[in-house]
Amino acid sequence: MNLPKAFEDILAPVLGNEYEDFLASCAQVPPVSVRLNDKHPLECENIGRVEHCSSAYYLPERPVFALDPLWHCGAYYVQEASSMYLEQVIGEYVKSPVRLLDLCAAPGGKTTHSSNLLKDSLIVANEIVPSRAVVLRENVQKWGNSNTMVCNNAPADFSFLEDFFDVLLCDMPCSGEGMFRKEPEALAQWSSRLVADCAARQRSILKDVWNTLKTGGLLIYSTCTFNPFENEENIEWAAKTLGAEILHAKHFYFHKFRGEGLFMAVLRKTSDNDNSFVAKPLKPKKLDYNPYFGLLKDAGHYKLENINGFDCALPAEYAADIVAIAKRLNVLSAGITLGEVGQKKPQASAALAWSKQLDAAKVPVFEADKNSALSYLKGESFYAGNLPKQELLVKFGSFPLGWANNIGTRANNLYPKSLRIKISLQQCKSYFWEPGHRQESPI
Repeated sequence: MNLPKAFEDILAPVLGNEYEDFLASCAQVPPVSVRLNDKHPLECENIGRVEHCSSAYYLPERPVFALDPLWHCGAYYVQEASSMYLEQVIGEYVKSPVRLLDLCAAPGGKTTHSSNLLKDSLIVANEIVPSRAVVLRENVQKWGNSNTMVCNNAPADFSFLEDFFDVLLCDMPCSGEGMFRKEPEALAQWSSRLVADCAARQRSILKDVWNTLKTGGLLIYSTCTFNPFENEENIEWAAKTLGAEILHAKHFYFHKFRGEGLFMAVLRKTSDNDNSFVAKPLKPKKLDYNPYFGLLKDAGHYKLENINGFDCALPAEYAADIVAIAKRLNVLSAGITLGEVGQKKPQASAALAWSKQLDAAKVPVFEADKNSALSYLKGESFYAGNLPKQELLVKFGSFPLGWANNIGTRANNLYPKSLRIKISLQQCKSYFWEPGHRQESPI
């Protein structure tokens, strides 16, 4: 790998005698790692564990994830091992329940991870780029936790939520030095000017949202880059200019950890806010009946609210907060999106199928094998045998894939068109996990 001289001039003095080891590690093949969901257990044997994440593993090679039904239904998340260090940070510094803002959240690795680690908390995940925000919503919904909402806003749009969040999680847009091995375009676009621009942008983002963090609240700051301008200098700037104390800072380098480059720091806010945002209590109101609300395991712990045209089951303790935020921000999803009921015939949401709160015992289930699961993910109809003529839950093993409408002669596919597999199954070598066949496991 031919590294830019300006980059070497920055990093070589930082690493000193370790720089030659770093250079050698740049030629290594990037590792592949996944983090398991807790929807249902998957058996993982004879593969390496990620040391700082209890649910993560290294894969011996990179499979074709798009051809694995378990990837589509959120059984696991493909994520860099370094970024899973979030588990250690949250475990040591965050005391749940909290309100957490994941500000630059797409594609959703840290959002889904924190939603598992902080199950009784409210996770607000935001992404400013619309196309990336859609991907974030899909990954959050497939993960199945009901404690998360997804927004598509600029950082400054959150400023009305003064003194509201206990934790800011800011995985900053950066110059991408930590991705040099994995993404050639990151190396090709790197320049000293890009580093300076990114450092300035990161400071601007922090200034835009600093008032939303409570005094005594935590900032978890991370980048996938190595240089001190975007890392040490920026957190020192935040401590001095915005008012905080630095509690923790750690670098992940290629030659010292089996993963890509990462910097993560924890700061505690010491400055005071002028005001505090408090959501108004919800007024009792009557919504049109939604038949899908009764499919939840613990419906009594949720409130039915309409968020931007979608009926959603919101965690009762955070329902007022979510409704207040939705009045001011562009919310793409919140809680559990149930389904559309304004049509001639109701239709369940794919997000309901993926939700951990769905009681599958209350709906007829079509058990798909590997081949029929892939056909379903491609959008094909199928014959459902003697199952009732109604909406069916399609499952692969113990994992729901989505819905189908059984009309008797066939079951019409209701899997979202935007998510369907668009490549031929013969074009790629496929890797699958299937109940009872551990040797085929991608993990």
